[in-house]
Amino acid sequence: MRRLILFPFLAVLSILILPGYKSGIKKNHYQSGEMAVSITLDSINPGPIRLKQLASVKEVVAKSGEISYHINAFDLVIVPSGRTPHSIKCIGNKIPQNARTSLQALKPGDFFIIANVVVFTNSKYKTIVSGGKWTVVADGK
Repeated sequence: MRRLILFPFLAVLSILILPGYKSGIKKNHYQSGEMAVSITLDSINPGPIRLKQLASVKEVVAKSGEISYHINAFDLVIVPSGRTPHSIKCIGNKIPQNARTSLQALKPGDFFIIANVVVFTNSKYKTIVSGGKWTVVADGK
């Protein structure tokens, strides 16, 4: 008899309480849809980049207008002409030392791509945005 009384009580309790329950486990889900975010190296937009500029780049920046986004990770794909391209997975927005060494070895005519940039759009969601392509050019005189 006690089980029969307890079951309706639990059923009513679950109907009243559980729909309003929000779990804290659902953080950092991926948000769908492409955002209008521009990706730059320091302040250098995609396109031609001089060797001197390439030697001094330190971070990847994601912005949409005046709003800056926190970058969780990105892929750096280095495509030297006549050699095998390779990809480096980078965590955060800083360019790690192994990636900087690979970038500094590029010659004019080579290019690199920043792709699969994972940004936090707010405290709850991550979004993957497309990056850009930079072509290495010789320094001017």
